[in-house]
Amino acid sequence: MICIDSIPKYEIKHFDKLEYEKYGEFLNCFLTDPMYILLFKEFEENLDSSWIEKMDWDLEIQENVKKEERNWERLVRNLKVFTTQKWLHPFYNETQNDLIFFSPMNQQELQQIIKKRGLINDSCIVIENGKPLEEWTYILTFVEHVFENEEDEYCAVIVLENCTNEFKKEVFPVLKAKFQLFAYEGD
Repeated sequence: MICIDSIPKYEIKHFDKLEYEKYGEFLNCFLTDPMYILLFKEFEENLDSSWIEKMDWDLEIQENVKKEERNWERLVRNLKVFTTQKWLHPFYNETQNDLIFFSPMNQQELQQIIKKRGLINDSCIVIENGKPLEEWTYILTFVEHVFENEEDEYCAVIVLENCTNEFKKEVFPVLKAKFQLFAYEGD
C-alpha cells in the first residue's frame, strides 16, 4: 500500500491488497488516543426488514435472511451512540439523512461489522468519545474503483483529517510499522 499526502486528505492506494482479516487491525491503527472510538453509520431505513417478505424466496431462505437482518438491527441498536437527521459527508459533499451512528465495543463486534459491511464503498469516522459529530478526528472512506490510468484500477482509503498533520504524526507511523508493504510518497 502507498500513502499519498495531500493535506488534509490522504489516499492510501491498493487497500485491496490487504487481507480481509486485517481490516480490523488497519482500523485500530487510527485509535491512537484511548478516548478515540470508531463510528459506523447505518441508514434508519436499512433496518426495516419488511422487504424480505416481498421476495419470492424459499421459506427457509427467507427465515435465514430475516434472522440475519434482525441480528444486524439488534447489533446496530445496541451499539448506537447517537442518531442524526442530517449529516453532510465531507468527502462526498452530500447530505445523508436519518442516520444511526454506532461504535463497536470490542474486536468481536468490529469483526461482525466488517463482515456485514465489507468496508469497500463505505465510511468510518474516528472521533473522541462524547464529542459532537462535527468534531471528528478522521473520516475514512473506502473507495472501490480508483483509476490512476486506464489500466491501473485499485481500491483506496481516503483519509480526511480534521487537524492538519495529525495523520502524518500520529497514525502514519503506526500503519508503517504494522503493515510492512506500506510506503509513503509526498512531503
